[in-house]
Amino acid sequence: MALSIRQRPTATSSRTEAVLYAVATAPTVSVELGGVVEYPPLPPLRSVDATPSAEEVASFSASLWSARLPHGFGVASRRASSSYDRDVLEYFTELAQLEEQYASGLQRLNERRREVQYASTQHAWLAVQQAVREAAQSHRVFAGEVLATVVQPLKSAVSQARTHEAESLSLSLAALDKVKQSRRRARDEATTYARLLHRYRKEARRENTRPATAPEAVLLFEAARSCADAVSAANASTAHFETHVEAQAVDALQEHEERRLEALTSAFDAFAASTERSQVLSTASRAELRRASDAVKVGDDICGFAATYASGAARATDPLVPPSFCNELAEAAEGFEHDQEGFWGALLRPFRGLAASIFGDDGRDEFPAVKHKPLTSTALDSLAALGRQCSGDGPEIVEIDGPEMTSPRIVLCQ
Repeated sequence: MALSIRQRPTATSSRTEAVLYAVATAPTVSVELGGVVEYPPLPPLRSVDATPSAEEVASFSASLWSARLPHGFGVASRRASSSYDRDVLEYFTELAQLEEQYASGLQRLNERRREVQYASTQHAWLAVQQAVREAAQSHRVFAGEVLATVVQPLKSAVSQARTHEAESLSLSLAALDKVKQSRRRARDEATTYARLLHRYRKEARRENTRPATAPEAVLLFEAARSCADAVSAANASTAHFETHVEAQAVDALQEHEERRLEALTSAFDAFAASTERSQVLSTASRAELRRASDAVKVGDDICGFAATYASGAARATDPLVPPSFCNELAEAAEGFEHDQEGFWGALLRPFRGLAASIFGDDGRDEFPAVKHKPLTSTALDSLAALGRQCSGDGPEIVEIDGPEMTSPRIVLCQ
């Protein structure tokens, strides 16, 4: 494949033409953006966390989650947004209502008095009614106890937790959303670049000459710059979030979850105490309830969450890698005079998508897409030096060797 270059050489234009020549004659190009654009899915949700080992419990600290879950903002925020404390509050609220309704029902039942007429039997019948009356009173007291000592404090704690959750997550979620948007923008810019890359390669093969001032070349330069900038911005935004924002956010969420668990622990303790005062449960049931309530350990549960999701929150997000020749074209375009871009360069900046539709094709190349071996600076400098040695209309490249395009052999004709 021979490609003629007919532009008067300068130090800048020679390097620019060298990159375009490599783009046009490369056997294959990859138009895919390297790396996964979207954030990886969260690990499957478990209904109950694993029980931590003694060693894991001993490692508890205020920054345990950021240490064990260095990239665990997703799983931590999912847990912080779960409604388990609101579910418990709803349960106790309904329990208090049902206990009050039950007490009222027993009282109404006792009001329907009937006499059995026989003396000794009547005494037993009255004892039954007295027992029901005492049961109604016990359940009414129990309902009041649950409402006052469990529902009201837990309701206040849940309200405070929701406010704290919104404050803790708002800035971090905004930063994460910015990262996701920047990565999607990089993907969109890579798509535009890929279409223009294919168009330039086809036009160069068809006409056997495409100087840097050709419309397709100028559009390709602009697309490469936009793609390279978008990829760089996406990687910088991702690195900033994962290095500076995520750890602090995860530690804040750990503190948030500790407060929620402490509120539940207090509610369970209060409920156990209310059953002991009202004696609506059997002695064995009250003892089991107290034992379970006393066994709750907030620190252990925090460690258990970290142990459950540690394996899925240790890997950083993939950095994005621009498609073939994107960085080389972007670097070469830095020295390209903007006044040479003319109409076509101005067209792409505000209307990149439209320009890609007009000048792009269906996105398929005539060769299979594989990763190209990046051009070395030595190869580009050699081509540029050859251009500076020429005079008149410049060099004509009529022969090339080296399919990898890292060490081409050039024959110059004056």
